[in-house]
Amino acid sequence: MILIFLLELAILTLLLYKTLKDNNACFDCVVIVFFMLFFYIAPIIQINSKILPNTMQVDTNLVIKSIILTNLFLLTYYVVRFHINFNVKLKDNKIKLWRITKIFLYIIFFLFLIPQLPKILNTVIGYGYVQNKITDSVRIKNLVIKECIFLIPLYILSYNIYLHKKKDNKFSFISCLIALILLILVKNFFIENRGTIAPIYLALLIYLFKDKLNSKKIVSLFILVFIIGYPVVEQIVHNNIKLTDFLNGSKSVAEIFNINYIQHFTKLDYDAWSNFLATIMYTNVYGFTCGRQILGSVLFFIPRFLWQTKPIATGETIGRFLMHNTSMWFYNLSNPIVSEGYIDFGIIGVIIYAIILAIVSRIIKNMISTDSYIAFVGIFISVQMFLFLRGDMLSSISFLVASIIGIYYIPLGVDSLFYRSFNSKLKN
Repeated sequence: MILIFLLELAILTLLLYKTLKDNNACFDCVVIVFFMLFFYIAPIIQINSKILPNTMQVDTNLVIKSIILTNLFLLTYYVVRFHINFNVKLKDNKIKLWRITKIFLYIIFFLFLIPQLPKILNTVIGYGYVQNKITDSVRIKNLVIKECIFLIPLYILSYNIYLHKKKDNKFSFISCLIALILLILVKNFFIENRGTIAPIYLALLIYLFKDKLNSKKIVSLFILVFIIGYPVVEQIVHNNIKLTDFLNGSKSVAEIFNINYIQHFTKLDYDAWSNFLATIMYTNVYGFTCGRQILGSVLFFIPRFLWQTKPIATGETIGRFLMHNTSMWFYNLSNPIVSEGYIDFGIIGVIIYAIILAIVSRIIKNMISTDSYIAFVGIFISVQMFLFLRGDMLSSISFLVASIIGIYYIPLGVDSLFYRSFNSKLKN
């Protein structure tokens, strides 16, 4: 067991060495930090605790097999990403942040914000709200509103940053400030999962200082956020600390920073590896799904009433399996990309998914290298990989697609609509 963990460390070190030589390798930085935290540090700590975050007991055979498969995934990714030459052509659709485009986008945003505003404000100030039953229709509605429409201010803010970097005279500090305030209103850790919040602001920060941040600094930033920042935020969220607690002084700074960092890595936030063990155990009983899970993930937008046999998310599948075989008490679990590949096609799936991830990494690198707004989209996708790699695939793909639509395709569509209607007369 020690040898295979050392082998994993060696592969990660090799990946890090290659990545640090490339200043546009934000995607690779995410891959390295994710596997270092979730598949190296967390497993070592969790093995010593005997009981894993998903209530499984440590099984030496499962541990060895999981790390061998992880090493195979990382090695495949490394070889394809850095040692196989292939060109990826990139088409950049130009977007113009015209005044009428911006106004129309704000109208769309506020039409969806106003009905949600009382719930948002009540949650932020600490009064809370009654959560309705989560059905498929509610889930789709939340996806469209929260992960797509509510990212319109992020587009306006990031595009203004792009104009600033281009030294374009259309850059507006007031526009940036308004967009930032609206973004913070709908995307803060009082009302959203911190795992979905951090990538948004990290992407903005990295894009703002893109010319000054090399891969070494980006890796350091990710380690700072996910090793130090997350435990602090977790303390605030799990202690049910609200904005009113800071204002009336009922919570002290000492209470917020009173954190057991080692114990942090034994909690469900770091259950990705233990759920991979559960997936291996699941396939030992039921066999592989032969692509059924990835099919359901890619076709997430098809309603279940039209596809009666649509597979449930892999995280939920493994969660229900654990509820029947261990003392797990709920089924809304993560399922990392290595596990998704394995449950679909076994060892071949692990290799295929690693190859696909490496190809995507090359595409994203080309996006970030461009001197256009699409560089921000590439950075945003890269940082979102923290959620994607942790899984499960169905929720990750749906969130990522909705987010890209919100920060790129909706503005592009609105821009094209006004360009075709009024041509260049509406430019600022």
